[in-house]
Amino acid sequence: MVGVGSENNAINGLSFEEGISQLDRLVQSLETGEIPLESLVSQYETGMNLLKHCRSKLEHAELKVSSFQASSDHSDSEPKND
Repeated sequence: MVGVGSENNAINGLSFEEGISQLDRLVQSLETGEIPLESLVSQYETGMNLLKHCRSKLEHAELKVSSFQASSDHSDSEPKND
């Protein structure tokens, strides 16, 4: 069994797309209903960690876009020296 620390390190190394893909596969396996309870709880925890990671990646991207937009808005309002 993979330890929680090493699992988190593995998740942190994933791109957004890789995280979403793993989360999607995990959800599909959970939805089958054929997983023993012990494994179900462990996989649910992994899924929550993947979700947290993906949300963090998305928030970081949104902040970058907002920063670019603010920078662009600021440069558009500066007077031009022609």
